[in-house]
Parts: sequence; structure tokens; C-alpha cells
Amino acid sequence: MIEISGIIGISILKKNNKYYIIFYDDHTNINYCNNKLFFISDIFHILNNNINDIGFFIEDYKENQEKNYLWKEEEGIHLKKFNKMITCYKNMKNWFFTDIRLYISDNIGHGITNLDYLFNITDTTTNKNLKELKKNFNSFFISSFILNLFNFLKQKFINIKNTLTSNQEDIDLYRYFFKGYLINNTTFNDKIYELDTLIDALMELYTIAVINFNKKQINILNYGLLHSVNFVYYLKQSNCEVIYEDGITETIFNNSFLLDNLENKTKSCINIDINNINELITR
Repeated sequence: MIEISGIIGISILKKNNKYYIIFYDDHTNINYCNNKLFFISDIFHILNNNINDIGFFIEDYKENQEKNYLWKEEEGIHLKKFNKMITCYKNMKNWFFTDIRLYISDNIGHGITNLDYLFNITDTTTNKNLKELKKNFNSFFISSFILNLFNFLKQKFINIKNTLTSNQEDIDLYRYFFKGYLINNTTFNDKIYELDTLIDALMELYTIAVINFNKKQINILNYGLLHSVNFVYYLKQSNCEVIYEDGITETIFNNSFLLDNLENKTKSCINIDINNINELITR
């Protein structure tokens, strides 16, 4: 058994000969294992160096003129280590940084404009990253499942935008959105929160599409708790079978499980039997 700090749960799913290993993170939780020998980034180094047909799918990192990370290093040791790890692998072809939220913008006006472009409502942008994202999304539309979900989110966006722009009070709330990392405050207008969750859903759809179209046999995902719960749910809906899990996972999660209640109350630590996992993904 090995103790791994920086994650609160793990799920392993299988479909045919493909495996999906999801590591759940509570980004603010620094209540690590008593023996702080291994962090999740250390395990990723080991997996990357010892398994060939493997892909890593990460929530963080934005490529631009300077380092731009979703997580600040002062938030916790595991995030600092993760940021350092990203600098090692950001240019490797089997590492995928799917957090398209980071490219939408840092203010609500640009965010609405960029979503208009991504959803094909407008056809002009000067943002080269958005051009690449739109090109990628278009390539995924050979799957009717991806196209249907994309169009559903597009209609949702149109409905939200029409409501937002028709109310001055809502416009005044724009400054709160994108102020930090996906502000989740129920005192804000419901439509602001819906737009927040819609962007989350767009990122999750993009991630699932990237995973499916890259055809890796072993797929490693590291995302926040709520995203991880959704990924496992989506995979189960596509007939993936859960073959291993430990810690806080989709199985035990429910709507009353608030992220704020997790901070420093639940160990950001799990015990993994490496031999058992090796047997599961090689049999």
C-alpha cells in the first residue's frame, strides 16, 4: 500500500480494453497524509515514465506569454508540486490540458464575446487560442453525441445571455463573474450561476471529446471533485464499469455534499495498492 497526498478519491473504470483512472481533488484541502512521502504529482511522474499507451488529462495550465496557472502556488503543497510538474510535461503529446475556461477571458464582456464565437453565433475573433478550440470542437462533431450536447449548451447560452443583457441589475453583476476562479455564490443572480455552470459543462464536454478521440488505452484524469464526479457519471452512462474506487468518489457523492464542508475535514490522502491496480489494468 502507498499513501498519496493531494487527492481525496480515486475511481478506475473500464470499457473493452480502455481504462479511465480519475483522481478527485479538493483544491483547497491541505490536510495531507501523515507520511508526506508521495504526492499525486510524484505518482504521475512514475506513470508517465513506466507506461507507454497512456494519456494525462489535466484541469490546469494556460499557454501564453507568461506562466498562467489556475491554482496559486500558495494554496497548498500539492498544487505547487503540480504546477512544477506541468512545466515538465506541457509540451508532451500525451498530456492534454483541457481547461478551456482559462481561454474564455478574465472579464464578463470578453467572456460573452468569446462564447458567441465558440458557439458559432459570430464568426470573428482575434484570439488564436479560441480559433484552435473552435477547430477542435468542429472535428469532434463527427460524433452525433458530442454535437447534440454542444448544441444543447449553445441554446442554454443563448437563453442565459438574453436574460442577462435585458436587465441592468444583472449587467452590474458582471464584475463579480471571472473575478476569481469560478465564483460560486448563491447570493448572485441565478443566471450568472447558470452561466458559470454552463462553462463548466463546456469544459467537461471538451475533455470527454478529447479523451475519446485520442484512443489511449489508459487515461488518467485529475480534476476537482465536482468535475470528477461528472466525468465518472458520463463514463458510466457510456457503459463503462467501475472496477476500483477508494475515498470520496461519485458513488458516495450527493447534492448535499458541499465543497466548503470538505476543507481540512477530510484527508487529502488515499491509500492505494499499486500491485492491485497494476493487476486490474493489465488483465
